[in-house]
Parts: sequence; structure tokens; C-alpha cells
Amino acid sequence: MNLKQMHARAQSTYRVRGFALGLAILVGAVGCDSLLDVELPSSVSGEALDDPGTAQLQLNAIMGQIECGLSAYQYHAAGYEDVFEMIAGAYGNYSQYAEAPGSLGEDEQCDPDISNFDWYDPMQIGRASANQLYDRIQNVWTPESVTNREQILAQTALYSAVALETFGGVFCEMTVDGGPLMTPDETLAAAEQWATTALEHIGATGDFELANGITGFDDEAGIEEFAHALRGRIRWARGNYAGASADIAMVPEGFTAWISREGRPERRNKVYFFSNPGSGRVLPALNTTFWSDPDAGFPGFFDPPAYAGGDWPNPIPFTGYLDLGIAPNGRALTAEATPYPVTTAATGAVADNRVPIRFQTVAAGGTVLYPVPNKYRSEGDDMPLVSWRELELIMAEIEPASAVGRVNNLRALHGLPQVTYGPATENEIENMIIEERRRELWLEGRYWVTKLQHTDKLWFPRDFGNWNISGIPLNGGVRIAMPESEYILNESLDLSDRGTMCDASQAPIIIG
Repeated sequence: MNLKQMHARAQSTYRVRGFALGLAILVGAVGCDSLLDVELPSSVSGEALDDPGTAQLQLNAIMGQIECGLSAYQYHAAGYEDVFEMIAGAYGNYSQYAEAPGSLGEDEQCDPDISNFDWYDPMQIGRASANQLYDRIQNVWTPESVTNREQILAQTALYSAVALETFGGVFCEMTVDGGPLMTPDETLAAAEQWATTALEHIGATGDFELANGITGFDDEAGIEEFAHALRGRIRWARGNYAGASADIAMVPEGFTAWISREGRPERRNKVYFFSNPGSGRVLPALNTTFWSDPDAGFPGFFDPPAYAGGDWPNPIPFTGYLDLGIAPNGRALTAEATPYPVTTAATGAVADNRVPIRFQTVAAGGTVLYPVPNKYRSEGDDMPLVSWRELELIMAEIEPASAVGRVNNLRALHGLPQVTYGPATENEIENMIIEERRRELWLEGRYWVTKLQHTDKLWFPRDFGNWNISGIPLNGGVRIAMPESEYILNESLDLSDRGTMCDASQAPIIIG
């Protein structure tokens, strides 16, 4: 459908980078039946927000903003997950372990062109817009004036939770709508509350499917399973294992909630887009510096921060995505005290089909072939937002006695060797789960969170060293700070607050 568009914006309590952060949303003046019709805002004016007849259209725009941000987030997260290496000026600072996210720029659009990979602004825009829509439905408009009122409230609350969970997972501190700084756990607590609110509305209206295949599992699963899956993941991150287990028990095997994608700007799969050749794009290559060549690093490259009480081993453990394999007894890690990934070079090992790669040039006119990810096959491939596969690994952590069985459940799904080597100690089981998460959730934006939970075992450069081929420096991101403008334009904050609200082992090193 070709839409004539009306853009609407209300002012939030403060402004960021020259645009009203919280409430930029799109309302289709002619009609917008699904997310496929949504185009994200560039300029706005104001009356349609106040019309209860536009509630569904506003929700579509909110979901479109958050999904656009999530697509770029998963690409950005891959840099912190040691996936990419900067070869020659590839767009963005994702693979430099930047200490803060990028910016939308003055056009205010999500994914407007080939060089933009911002994810923070669209998700804050969507979150703040969701809060405002929720408030209008609950407190301004009459119940009779909003069609499918409880369903819209449930989705609005759930996508608020999605945004806040992402923020709480990787930021050192967070503020919303000009408020005070929150710790990661406080941010996750807000996400949990919104997920609980969503479940309350679902209880009032009954389970239902989300549009565009977002909850496309079967006729028995829908938004209720999505909400339980998300809240279970949030509760696990907060250390509430009993609550997480109860939620996860409500999610059927095979369930995935998706980030729906289409093959066009604003709706495309950014991981695929930036891993494939195209006009004007310089691609990142698969990272091989950290693990395959001990002599590739710069002098002192593998020195502090400490690894389990000493210098980092060379090569670095738990890194490398090239030629990953699994031994016949199910080993994905070597048996040494310092574990390294098993590759297809090991006797009898089979290739791990969860981490597909291919070789190609990464710049126009280039002739050298580099390894690049091959997980997604088109710009229209949907991307996992929360899946039973991750929940299975969360339960493996919560119940270590079940860990081998749960890992083998996932291995069977992919036709990979079962774990029979018998990991017995707490450390062996933990290492097995870490490596399984690294492979199973590859390019889904979730291994970054695992790394933050295990900074004693999993490496961040912390403003030390350079990429071997390009010489581009590695920065200070572990958790990350918000964009500078959040600290400057909020009267209760300043730049000295960056990186101050999280554990020292997770805090970013602020450069400049």
C-alpha cells in the first residue's frame, strides 16, 4: 500500500541531538494495516496522536521503530562478540568495541542509508512513544473509543519491556525521559514490570498472535509465550532463578519471537546488509586476529586486563568463528586448562553448521578473499528476538545437573554430535554452556550479555591494541555509556557520570 503519511510528535522532557527524543512516531493518514506498511518518521506535526482511532497505527509505528533498532543492534553487538575485524574503514565503530553507540543524525530516521547503523535512538523513540500511547489509552481516551484496547495495551507494554531489557543488558547506566540515572538492574527491573503489565493485559483479553509472523510458531502460541519468554530472560539476568524458571516453563519447545524484516531500507536485516557486498559498502571480515595466529597481535596485545589472576593467554580463549567443529564425543572446547574452540582440523570433528561462513572480497575492486558471516541469506530474513533455544541454555545454567541433556537437545536439533565426554566440574559445565551460547546464538545479539557475565573468562580489549590488518585502534567498550548528549542535555547529569553505575569489571573505559 502506498501511504500518504502524517508525522506526529509531542515534546518529551528534553531534547537529544536536536530532535524530540521520546515521541517521534508515524501515523498513516490513509491507513496502515501492518508493519509492512510502516515507514519511519523524518519530520512530524501534531494532531493525529490525540485521535484514539489511530491507536493501532501508532502501535505499528512503535513496533517498527523498535524492530529497526533491534536489527541494527544485533549487527552492532557482533563487534563486542569478537565476530568482526576492521579491514579497511568499514562503516561504523561496531567492531572497535566503542564505549558508546552511534547517532541517527539530523534526518532522524532509522536506517536511512547505507552508512547508518544506529540502534539506540530508534529504540528510545519507540520506548518513549509506547509509554505515551499506553498513558493515553489508559488515562485519556475512553475504553469504548479504542478498538482492541487490551491487545494494544499488551503489545505497547511488551515492546517497552523489549527496549528496556536491551538497554539494561549492555549499558552501564541508563536514563529515560530526562530522569535520574538507573543501574543496569534498575533498568531491567523496569523492563520486568512492563513485561508483567503486558501479561496482565493478555490475561484480560486472552492469548493472540502478533502481526507479520512475529510469534509465528503454531496456533497454540502467541504473545503470552513471547511475554513469558522475555520476562524469564529478564529475571534470569537479575538473578531471580525461581521466577525465570517459572516463566520459561510456560514457553513451548520450538518457540521463537521474531524481529520481522523486509527487503528494503528501515525494514531490512542489517546483519545481512552489512555482511554482503553492495554499492558503496566496505564490509567487515570475520575476526581471525585474536585466536588463529599467536604472532598476529601487537606487542603486549594480550596483556592486562587480568585473566583469572594473570595475563591473557595467547591466543585468547573462547574466540574464533572460522572452521568451528565438534569432536565425535561432543567436545566443542579443547580439554586443556585454558580451553580453545575445537575446529574441523581436529580428528573426526564435524563442522558446526550453526556458524556458517563464506569467502569474498570486502571492498569494491578488492581481490583478496576474506571470511564473512553467512547466517542470513537475504535482507528480508527475520531475526530471533527471544527463542526457546536461549531459554534452554538459561535453564542449563540454572540447573547444572540438566546441562548436558539440554545442550544435547539443541545438538539434536542441528544434527550435531551429542555430548558424551562427561563434563563434571562446575568449571567444565560453565565452559560448555558459554561455548554453546557463543555458537547457538551467533549473530543474535545475545553473546555480548554472556561476555559481560563472565569477564574473568571472556575478553574485551579495554582501550588496548589495534586491528592487525588495518591498524584501527580498539576502544574501551565493555558495557557502554549512553551518547554524550544524554549527559549534557539532562540537567541532573554531566559527562563525568559516564560509566559510573555498573560493576568495575563491566565498566567502559571512556576515551576523551
